[in-house]
Amino acid sequence: MSGAVTVTVSGQALVRRVGSRTVTARESLREKFADECSLVFRHTEGPRRGWIGYYSSGTCTSGDAYAVGDHQVRLPKAARYGTVQVSAFGGRGDPKYRDSALLTYYDRYQNPSPHKVRLRPRTDTYTGPRTAASDLLVRNRVLRWSTMTTDVEWYDVERYTVRYTYFVLR
Repeated sequence: MSGAVTVTVSGQALVRRVGSRTVTARESLREKFADECSLVFRHTEGPRRGWIGYYSSGTCTSGDAYAVGDHQVRLPKAARYGTVQVSAFGGRGDPKYRDSALLTYYDRYQNPSPHKVRLRPRTDTYTGPRTAASDLLVRNRVLRWSTMTTDVEWYDVERYTVRYTYFVLR
Protein backbone atom coordinates (compact mmCIF):
# COMPACT_ATOMS: atom_id res chain seq x y z
CA MET A 1 0.00 0.00 0.00
CA SER A 2 1.35 3.46 -0.88
CA GLY A 3 0.67 6.96 0.46
CA ALA A 4 -1.77 9.49 -0.92
CA VAL A 5 -0.84 11.43 -4.06
CA THR A 6 -2.28 14.78 -5.10
CA VAL A 7 -3.08 15.16 -8.80
CA THR A 8 -4.07 18.49 -10.36
CA VAL A 9 -6.16 18.39 -13.52
CA SER A 10 -6.28 21.36 -15.86
CA GLY A 11 -8.64 22.18 -18.69
CA GLN A 12 -5.82 23.99 -20.50
CA ALA A 13 -4.25 22.66 -23.69
CA LEU A 14 -0.52 22.19 -24.22
CA VAL A 15 0.38 24.48 -27.13
CA ARG A 16 3.65 24.21 -29.11
CA ARG A 17 5.58 27.44 -29.70
CA VAL A 18 8.75 28.23 -31.65
CA GLY A 19 11.21 30.81 -30.41
CA SER A 20 14.67 32.18 -31.03
CA ARG A 21 17.07 34.46 -29.25
CA THR A 22 20.10 36.14 -30.75
CA VAL A 23 22.85 37.28 -28.38
CA THR A 24 26.28 38.75 -28.92
CA ALA A 25 29.19 36.48 -28.12
CA ARG A 26 30.15 38.96 -25.40
CA GLU A 27 26.63 38.99 -23.90
CA SER A 28 26.43 35.19 -23.64
CA LEU A 29 30.03 34.62 -22.43
CA ARG A 30 30.04 33.35 -18.83
CA GLU A 31 33.58 31.99 -18.37
CA LYS A 32 36.78 31.70 -20.34
CA PHE A 33 39.63 29.22 -20.13
CA ALA A 34 43.00 29.41 -21.84
CA ASP A 35 46.53 28.14 -21.38
CA GLU A 36 49.38 30.61 -20.78
CA CYS A 37 49.88 31.19 -24.54
CA SER A 38 46.22 31.63 -25.50
CA LEU A 39 43.46 34.24 -25.20
CA VAL A 40 39.68 34.59 -25.12
CA PHE A 41 39.07 38.32 -25.51
CA ARG A 42 36.79 41.04 -26.84
CA HIS A 43 38.04 42.95 -29.89
CA THR A 44 38.11 46.65 -28.97
CA GLU A 45 38.81 48.15 -32.40
CA GLY A 46 38.66 47.47 -36.11
CA PRO A 47 35.94 45.83 -38.20
CA ARG A 48 35.37 43.11 -35.58
CA ARG A 49 34.98 45.48 -32.66
CA GLY A 50 32.89 43.79 -29.95
CA TRP A 51 33.40 40.27 -31.35
CA ILE A 52 34.95 37.59 -29.12
CA GLY A 53 38.29 36.14 -30.23
CA TYR A 54 39.34 32.58 -29.35
CA TYR A 55 43.08 32.60 -30.07
CA SER A 56 44.96 29.43 -29.14
CA SER A 57 48.72 30.09 -29.25
CA GLY A 58 47.85 33.76 -29.62
CA THR A 59 50.76 35.16 -27.59
CA CYS A 60 53.37 32.38 -27.82
CA THR A 61 53.55 28.78 -29.05
CA SER A 62 52.27 25.97 -26.87
CA GLY A 63 52.02 22.26 -27.63
CA ASP A 64 48.70 21.96 -25.77
CA ALA A 65 47.21 25.35 -26.67
CA TYR A 66 43.53 25.95 -26.04
CA ALA A 67 41.17 28.91 -25.84
CA VAL A 68 37.61 28.15 -24.64
CA GLY A 69 34.63 30.39 -24.02
CA ASP A 70 31.64 29.02 -22.10
CA HIS A 71 28.36 30.60 -23.18
CA GLN A 72 24.76 30.34 -22.02
CA VAL A 73 21.24 31.70 -22.45
CA ARG A 74 18.12 31.33 -20.33
CA LEU A 75 15.03 30.24 -22.22
CA PRO A 76 11.54 31.61 -21.42
CA LYS A 77 9.31 29.84 -18.92
CA ALA A 78 7.49 26.85 -20.37
CA ALA A 79 5.54 23.78 -19.31
CA ARG A 80 8.21 21.80 -21.17
CA TYR A 81 10.74 22.20 -23.99
CA GLY A 82 11.00 20.33 -27.28
CA THR A 83 14.26 20.98 -29.14
CA VAL A 84 17.16 23.43 -29.06
CA GLN A 85 19.74 24.45 -31.67
CA VAL A 86 22.64 26.93 -31.64
CA SER A 87 24.07 28.86 -34.61
CA ALA A 88 27.22 30.97 -34.58
CA PHE A 89 28.19 33.82 -36.90
CA GLY A 90 31.95 34.04 -37.12
CA GLY A 91 35.11 33.37 -39.08
CA ARG A 92 38.87 32.91 -38.93
CA GLY A 93 40.82 35.54 -37.07
CA ASP A 94 43.60 35.90 -39.65
CA PRO A 95 42.74 35.85 -43.37
CA LYS A 96 46.11 34.21 -44.21
CA TYR A 97 45.15 30.96 -42.47
CA ARG A 98 42.26 28.48 -42.64
CA ASP A 99 41.59 28.40 -38.89
CA SER A 100 38.38 26.96 -37.50
CA ALA A 101 36.73 26.46 -34.10
CA LEU A 102 34.46 23.89 -32.48
CA LEU A 103 31.10 24.67 -30.86
CA THR A 104 29.97 21.98 -28.39
CA TYR A 105 26.69 21.81 -26.46
CA TYR A 106 26.79 20.89 -22.77
CA ASP A 107 24.42 18.28 -21.39
CA ARG A 108 22.07 18.89 -18.47
CA TYR A 109 24.81 17.75 -16.06
CA GLN A 110 27.10 20.48 -17.50
CA ASN A 111 29.42 18.03 -19.26
CA PRO A 112 30.34 18.33 -22.95
CA SER A 113 27.79 16.43 -25.04
CA PRO A 114 28.35 14.63 -28.35
CA HIS A 115 26.38 17.40 -30.12
CA LYS A 116 28.77 19.79 -31.88
CA VAL A 117 29.49 21.72 -35.06
CA ARG A 118 32.74 22.79 -36.71
CA LEU A 119 32.92 26.56 -37.30
CA ARG A 120 34.69 26.83 -40.65
CA PRO A 121 37.20 29.51 -41.78
CA ARG A 122 34.87 31.56 -44.01
CA THR A 123 32.92 34.26 -42.14
CA ASP A 124 29.40 32.84 -42.14
CA THR A 125 26.66 31.32 -39.98
CA TYR A 126 27.27 27.75 -38.82
CA THR A 127 24.40 25.78 -37.31
CA GLY A 128 24.65 22.98 -34.79
CA PRO A 129 22.32 19.98 -34.64
CA ARG A 130 18.71 20.29 -33.47
CA THR A 131 18.65 18.27 -30.26
CA ALA A 132 16.14 17.27 -27.59
CA ALA A 133 16.12 20.03 -24.99
CA SER A 134 15.55 17.58 -22.13
CA ASP A 135 19.09 16.22 -22.69
CA LEU A 136 20.72 19.64 -22.56
CA LEU A 137 18.93 22.17 -20.36
CA VAL A 138 20.61 22.95 -17.04
CA ARG A 139 18.16 23.73 -14.22
CA ASN A 140 15.33 23.21 -16.76
CA ARG A 141 15.87 26.52 -18.63
CA VAL A 142 19.56 27.26 -19.25
CA LEU A 143 21.29 26.18 -22.45
CA ARG A 144 25.12 26.08 -22.29
CA TRP A 145 27.71 25.61 -25.00
CA SER A 146 31.40 26.27 -25.56
CA THR A 147 33.42 27.61 -28.45
CA MET A 148 36.99 26.37 -28.57
CA THR A 149 40.18 26.58 -30.58
CA THR A 150 43.25 24.37 -30.13
CA ASP A 151 46.79 24.15 -31.54
CA VAL A 152 47.44 27.42 -33.43
CA GLU A 153 43.97 28.58 -34.44
CA TRP A 154 42.47 32.07 -34.24
CA TYR A 155 38.72 32.43 -34.56
CA ASP A 156 36.26 35.27 -33.98
CA VAL A 157 32.51 35.09 -33.24
CA GLU A 158 30.14 38.04 -33.37
CA ARG A 159 26.85 36.43 -32.28
CA TYR A 160 24.94 33.27 -31.49
CA THR A 161 21.32 32.44 -32.26
CA VAL A 162 19.47 29.88 -30.16
CA ARG A 163 16.35 28.37 -31.72
CA TYR A 164 13.99 26.34 -29.59
CA THR A 165 10.57 24.76 -29.44
CA TYR A 166 8.60 24.84 -26.22
CA PHE A 167 5.13 24.13 -24.89
CA VAL A 168 2.87 26.37 -22.83
CA LEU A 169 -0.55 25.81 -21.26
CA ARG A 170 -3.33 27.88 -22.86
